[in-house]
Amino acid sequence: MSNQPPNESSPAESSPENRSAPVRPLYSSRVTYTDPYYGDQPGLSADTGLLGKVTLDRLVRVAARKWVTVGLVIAFALLATAVYLLFAHRVYRADALIEMSTRRPRITSGQGAIIDDVSSSWGAEEVFNTRLEKFKGDETRRVAADKLRGIVGRPDATHEQMDALLPPPTAVDFRLVPRTRLLRITVDSRDPVMAANLANAFAAATEAIAFEENRLTSDSAVAWLQTQVIAQRKALETAEQALVDFRAKNQLDALEFRQKTLKASLEEFNSTLIKLENQQLLTKELLGTLSEISRDPAGAGRIPLSVPRQEEITAALRAWMDAVAQRDSLLTRLTPKHPDVLAQEETISIVRHQLDNSIQRSRSTVQSELTLVDNQMQSLKDESLARRKELNDLELDIVKAHATLTSLERERDASDLSYRGVLNRIEEARLSADENTASIKTAKKATPPVHPIKPRKMRILMVAFILGALGGLGLALFTDNLEDFVTNTRDLESELGLKVLGLIPHMEVAAREELALASLNDRFSQVAEAFAGIRSLIDSLAGPKLGRSVLVVSTTAAEGKTITSCNLAIMTAKRGLKTLLVDFDLRRPRVGRMFKLNPQAGSLIHSLASHDPALFDSLPQATECENLHVVSSRPTQDISAAEIMGSRILKDFMDWAEKRYDRVIVDSPPYGVVSDAVSLAGLAGCMVLVCRPNKSRKRAIHHAIKRLAEAGANILGAVVNDVDFTKGSFLSNYSYRDTHYNYREQYGSDEHAER
Repeated sequence: MSNQPPNESSPAESSPENRSAPVRPLYSSRVTYTDPYYGDQPGLSADTGLLGKVTLDRLVRVAARKWVTVGLVIAFALLATAVYLLFAHRVYRADALIEMSTRRPRITSGQGAIIDDVSSSWGAEEVFNTRLEKFKGDETRRVAADKLRGIVGRPDATHEQMDALLPPPTAVDFRLVPRTRLLRITVDSRDPVMAANLANAFAAATEAIAFEENRLTSDSAVAWLQTQVIAQRKALETAEQALVDFRAKNQLDALEFRQKTLKASLEEFNSTLIKLENQQLLTKELLGTLSEISRDPAGAGRIPLSVPRQEEITAALRAWMDAVAQRDSLLTRLTPKHPDVLAQEETISIVRHQLDNSIQRSRSTVQSELTLVDNQMQSLKDESLARRKELNDLELDIVKAHATLTSLERERDASDLSYRGVLNRIEEARLSADENTASIKTAKKATPPVHPIKPRKMRILMVAFILGALGGLGLALFTDNLEDFVTNTRDLESELGLKVLGLIPHMEVAAREELALASLNDRFSQVAEAFAGIRSLIDSLAGPKLGRSVLVVSTTAAEGKTITSCNLAIMTAKRGLKTLLVDFDLRRPRVGRMFKLNPQAGSLIHSLASHDPALFDSLPQATECENLHVVSSRPTQDISAAEIMGSRILKDFMDWAEKRYDRVIVDSPPYGVVSDAVSLAGLAGCMVLVCRPNKSRKRAIHHAIKRLAEAGANILGAVVNDVDFTKGSFLSNYSYRDTHYNYREQYGSDEHAER
């Protein structure tokens, strides 16, 4: 292949005049640049604390990377807990159960004797809580000290000696068992036998206190009950006499007999009234029938037999109908004015008059019967109304009498019940003093416990483990925040606002040259696929104008900047674009060695130092990759790279390169070591930042973005290099050793070079 660059001119839109026109920067960072210098920045954002931004994803990543730190903190917490458990005092707990009755005290001084009833307003909960508060008093401790004397077998011991054996009040607990009548007495002590003895002593004390309270109540109540007997007897006699007087005065039996008589008469009246109503209805129907016959004799049918003068009306009606028939027969032969017809009309008139007279006499008879029925019905209704009013008044009197009688009987029964109750209470009061288990008794005695309740080993160990895990995570987050390494794409996108252009997978290699030429030697490798995607993104994001020259920058050495430049140039050339790869790392050039170029060929630093643009045509060298030329350099101590980077010749070179090539890939020195990238940032169309997990620092990237953006760089995004996809995170490194950037390192020494 020819060593000379192509002579074709680039399109007009890529001319220096067009390229130098102001364009909108592609990079839009979400980071706020407030600190004047990189070293003064305490963090990337104002809201990050000592642990940084804590998210679930970051917790998982940090825990996976710093599992040793988390494990050591957990181990320390468990070890400290084990030492505490080894020397901590053992505490034993014994408990006794007391069964409490819900029966109220049978005798209560100063109040009337009432029947013992479980449905009274004095509920079981109130009884239990009242007794519980009494048992928590000093009286229980005093009695318990006396009972303990017999339990431990020291009858000669003084009360003070026994009281000294009692635990503090905080070590004794009286607690009701839910939904039962049981009271649990628990005692804590370092001696299991003493814990059981103390619990039994307090249980015996509660029984003794209940017995003593019962005895005192019984003695004081007998005298009071005897005074109540006389009053209850007098009240009973008064109630019985009032009941007798009321029965004699009101004579309820006579009233009830009169009530039955009135009800029977009303039933008879109702039966008669129904019959009269039926007769009235029948009479009205007969009047209607007669009216219909009188109005239309020809349409009358058979006359009911119940009609008065039925035969007379029937005969007159038949005669009238015969006369009408004869007239109609004559009219068939004669005219209406014929004497025979007129004579027949006269006969019809006479017969009709006779018919009307018969109907009228029948109507008079029916009307008389209807008037009689109406009068009888009205009389019955008046009598029924009077007797019903009398019955209502009588029933009201009977109800009032029964209510008064019931009240008197209730008073008599209540007085009798109270009297009998007082008599029974007197007998109970005499016997209750001997009831030593009347309301409280021991359901279960305490036994010496086998296992201590404190310290609770499993619970303490679990808490220690949880606290150790939280502390370990906190320490891991704190150290991770101090280390400030990029570990995930979210670090670049969320915190730094960089678009991730691509992820370059980790690849095991024997020499770094294999990585630089991976896209050339194995076009189906994951590395080649990744750089092909990055090339496509650069084409779409930068466009034909800004994409003419691409500056590849990293913040420090060993981040893969040179590897990225070489592979990106190879994939661009494979696309058919005339590509020029320029090694602008004038202090430590490496691109020539990667492509095995002639080290004695043209050197970029020497050509720039001569300030002669005519020498630029001799710099490009052809490579094995079609459409790809490389401009390399040789390290020297005779020329100052810093002076060259600040001169006009730099812009001349970039203009020359963009005129002759479709795309120029510039491999820049690390920004964090020297500031050459700042000079190149304003000359290149766009810029790509290379970072490496667990190698690149976020603050360094943040500072580089800020300064390069101020210099006019159009930052497309970041390429993340050396990603170990097998771990699902950015946690691995390349197999060759990393190194620091060495200004005086010679071209021939490559075993410590950056990736």
